[in-house]
Amino acid sequence: MLQLQRAGGIKARSPNLGSLSGLDFYWNNARLALGCSVGVRMLDHTAGSPQQVHAQADTACYAAKHDGRSRVHFYRPEDQELRRHEREMAFVNKIHQALAEDRIEVYAQPIVRVSPTLGEKLYFEVLVRMRERTGEYVAPGQFISAAERYNMAHLIDKRVIEKTLGWFAANPKYVDDIAMVSVNLSGRSMSDQGFIQFLIEALRLSILPSDRVCLEITETAAIGNLTDAIDLFTQLKKLGCTIALDDFGSGLSSFGYLKRLPVDIIKIDGQFVRDIAEDETDFVMVRAIHELATQMGKKTVAEFVENDAILQRLKTLGVDYAQGYHFSIPKPMDQLVMETSIHTLPKALTGAKRCSALPLLAFSQACSRRTMPLGFIWGYTRRDYRSGELRCRLL
Repeated sequence: MLQLQRAGGIKARSPNLGSLSGLDFYWNNARLALGCSVGVRMLDHTAGSPQQVHAQADTACYAAKHDGRSRVHFYRPEDQELRRHEREMAFVNKIHQALAEDRIEVYAQPIVRVSPTLGEKLYFEVLVRMRERTGEYVAPGQFISAAERYNMAHLIDKRVIEKTLGWFAANPKYVDDIAMVSVNLSGRSMSDQGFIQFLIEALRLSILPSDRVCLEITETAAIGNLTDAIDLFTQLKKLGCTIALDDFGSGLSSFGYLKRLPVDIIKIDGQFVRDIAEDETDFVMVRAIHELATQMGKKTVAEFVENDAILQRLKTLGVDYAQGYHFSIPKPMDQLVMETSIHTLPKALTGAKRCSALPLLAFSQACSRRTMPLGFIWGYTRRDYRSGELRCRLL
């Protein structure tokens, strides 16, 4: 009861926090807005160590800011939102440790033409993975959200770029096999001048030409940091980079902002693509996005393509590229590149015409699913350029 009375007394005073906004505070002839958010952790029987209590009070303070600022938020053990914040805060130390111990890894997933042609090179998206000390992998949604919330996303982005470009520097023979490497950037990274300087310098020094590098940013992040996004995209395009707008369609003002952003590729949000074979509303949405992008001279990529039925509907619309488990699950980047490279073929084939990456991936998938005759072991694949027939070597 005493704790409830104290809590009520603190809450009764909380209206005074709003009065701070009416005070004048000037710094270098600029008026600054004042505000105060308070997080409270009662020292009761549920309290743990001093460090834990401080962390819980900090979590409650963050919740007060998140709820609109100039208010008081009390920590309660049963508060699920605060528990989520606590889990994210626990990941902060895990991320620092993973960076220090080189447990941030780069995976990749291919992006293929909906209507493939012969002789295509490999186009893929780089995906980040964090490995625990036990060898298990952390779900990206867990540590990425924590990194963005606690201003660590640029550190992960930097490590991914270092590893991606560094691998090609160490394996230059694979550069000619690459059509495009697409790397994600967080919204926070766009506003970090130190990171931007690092990125531009890394691209200038990279053995991988800038015109084969695509930088992806989510639509929500781009719109939320519109000025920074336009400035960064302009700098990157001067270097020759391609810019992709990821998860397009998820925002409320997608079409209105598209004219202002200097992007080359529109990645259609997977929530509209995965049910396109059964849902006519999703089909119409994808068609509208693709037609608008085409009208503006931009290419389209459909995400979450998980089966052939989805792929066939995308073909009817003329969508340019597709990405999803129908083609390949994410795998270590070096593995994906080597599997689809002409440099991994037997010496007897090194003088042959280049194979398309798509048949290589499809055949590799078939073997991994054991849908091919047992007598076939993946050695190499090629297309007969007269008949267009996919042939396999029997080992």
